[in-house]
Amino acid sequence: MSNITAEQAHFLLHNVFLATMKTESGTTKKILEAVPADKTSYQPDACAKTANELLRHIATAEFFSSKPSSTASSIPAQKFRTPL
Repeated sequence: MSNITAEQAHFLLHNVFLATMKTESGTTKKILEAVPADKTSYQPDACAKTANELLRHIATAEFFSSKPSSTASSIPAQKFRTPL
């Protein structure tokens, strides 16, 4: 693999990767909002996270990011509240 320039890296980060993350974030938010409160343990595939695990994953990522998105914070917390 060849090295890329700083300009190319900036382009990829801001125009490809971040744009994809924003799209995925919006899609994930819509899906999580549609999950009934009593179905948060639903797992569409053995390799997939449950709705509750996905929400926790997003919240953790936002906590550690410098600029949080509104995905996890806009979903009512009581919907996914489970004992630890």
